[in-house]
Amino acid sequence: IHVFNNQCVSPQGGMRFAWQALNRLRPLSRETAAEHRTFFLAFAQNWCEVDLKRTAQDSLKSDEHSPAKYRVLGVVSNFAPFSKAFNCRPGTRMNPVNKCELW
Repeated sequence: IHVFNNQCVSPQGGMRFAWQALNRLRPLSRETAAEHRTFFLAFAQNWCEVDLKRTAQDSLKSDEHSPAKYRVLGVVSNFAPFSKAFNCRPGTRMNPVNKCELW
């Protein structure tokens, strides 16, 4: 995404703030990898949708929001705790070496 607006940035900020809140409630030393993965799966499930091809194409032309799939993938692939929870190899699509971090 080359043009950023508040609709593209909001999910990334929300993820970071939710992660911080979770860790205030439950220190990382007590968390398990499974609990971390559940946190990220819940985030992704929130955006789960089925789009017909035509509907998706129309949305790209008329909706200021990124498609849900990319709102999820863009956020989690740029969030180091996700890569750690799922053991994503550095330099892959889900764990790029150069991450976009706004906060």
